[in-house]
Amino acid sequence: MKKIIATLTTIALAGCGSKIDCNDSNLKQIAIQLIQDRMEQAVWYREIKAALTLPSLVDIQTIRKNEETKQSTCRANYSFQYNGKQRNVPVEYSLSYLEDSGNTQVALDPDVILRALMVLVMVEQPIVRQENDVARAASPLIPVSPPPDASPKKEVQSDEEPNGENEANNKRQGKPWQDTNGIIHNPDGTTSGRPVD
Repeated sequence: MKKIIATLTTIALAGCGSKIDCNDSNLKQIAIQLIQDRMEQAVWYREIKAALTLPSLVDIQTIRKNEETKQSTCRANYSFQYNGKQRNVPVEYSLSYLEDSGNTQVALDPDVILRALMVLVMVEQPIVRQENDVARAASPLIPVSPPPDASPKKEVQSDEEPNGENEANNKRQGKPWQDTNGIIHNPDGTTSGRPVD
């Protein structure tokens, strides 16, 4: 039985004449826009994008170039910062000159970037809130929750009396302590529920 694998390829046209240069700034910007348009469709992306900087394509390589057919295959790193750290995701895109229109076609699979970013977000929750450039300032920022360990600890007070001076010191220091009834009180407010010997 043959397996058929289909990939979604996104295509855009640029009025660049016969340019099939992988490092052409206009063609790189179109490739980035294709990726961004796809990512904006994912609800989870819109919720975490405040932790991202605007992306760029760097480390451009021409893998194949055919001057006769005016086609190029390019490789680059989709570069951005997430939670204040520089990140790079490899991506390939192709350029083809369209003879009938005189435009250059840019084609790539944006889901490669989407999947890589999804894995990154699952491993490392967004914690940094950034305002990025004028383009980012135009869109409202979605609040990003701090990580669970970043919130200040509430000091839980109990009306129970500590069982001796050592337990009173533990209570003052925010450590588990035992009351006069033998019940253990934890710093988070939970108790043992029953006396402990």
